Amino acid sequence: MKFLSPAVLAMFLIAVPSVMAAGYDGASHNHSPETMAIFYFDKMDLNGDKLVTKEEFEKSSMKKMVKSFDALEPDGTGTLKRNSFIKNFIKAQSEPKPKV
Repeated sequence: MKFLSPAVLAMFLIAVPSVMAAGYDGASHNHSPETMAIFYFDKMDLNGDKLVTKEEFEKSSMKKMVKSFDALEPDGTGTLKRNSFIKNFIKAQSEPKPKV
């Protein structure tokens, strides 16, 4: 099974605006990596089947934030599964960030 590399996820996280950084009342909130992963995945999973195809990704708002669908390292069937994405996202969040 392929995993998202820390560099790919770092690029993803830097490119994605902090839409979850502030709550509806303008107050600051901290969100767990799992909550953030679910939020990002759901933005790509347009039909709600817990799988993201290249076609869904291309139609999603996340296309503007991520270099390419292949950068998310889909599985051998060409799909990105929700559980795998969340697991890899959390793993990347726990690894040290590369210095820029």
